[in-house]
Amino acid sequence: MAFLLFALIAAGIGLFFQKCHTDRIKDAQPFTAEVINRQENITVRRGMSYTVCRPMVRYNNGSKDMIAEHYNSIRAINCQYHQGDTVTVFVDKRMPKSFFFPEENHKLSYEALVAFIAAGLLALCGIIMMPVGV
Repeated sequence: MAFLLFALIAAGIGLFFQKCHTDRIKDAQPFTAEVINRQENITVRRGMSYTVCRPMVRYNNGSKDMIAEHYNSIRAINCQYHQGDTVTVFVDKRMPKSFFFPEENHKLSYEALVAFIAAGLLALCGIIMMPVGV
């Protein structure tokens, strides 16, 4: 029974992440920006290392110049943005110091997807562990 309870909690967390993601995309406005910096870090997971980058941009929100960084890191293989490039970014006015690129305008949040998968696995475990004849 505990597995089913945790599955419901994980599903609720997934719904919360998805709502935040949908609101961020829905309320975001496009701006033309200039890449002013590209921070690169090497990340190691499970013995594998890869380089991630976090671009920073300068854009004008209509009243003043803003500096924003990408909302999460991008694998360097997928990061074709370099200092001095002019790009289009999407910015939610509630979070003006964070942006995402147009090609990242996904319908499903990766965080929500992980939470939904966890909920499904927990529910499956709960069903398997249920006593027979209940």
